[in-house]
Amino acid sequence: MYYIKNWDSIYENANSRKIQRCTFACIPNKQHGMGFRRLIKERDGLAIFGFFVLLCEACSQQKPPRRGLLSDNGTENGA
Repeated sequence: MYYIKNWDSIYENANSRKIQRCTFACIPNKQHGMGFRRLIKERDGLAIFGFFVLLCEACSQQKPPRRGLLSDNGTENGA
């Protein structure tokens, strides 16, 4: 199972918490930090970044409360 750390504080906002099924993902657009630069310098940096964005989009489609867990229903047991 994949888990996105600090999901609620980084990838949710007041509006997304009210929505039952999001059709968008709240993704910070800070591509000028050291973490991003280190990631992009990796051999597969762009692929890793793309995969992470896809994970965020998939997790955003879970029913509330969304916790950044990628499973069938957004819970730890996945069922």
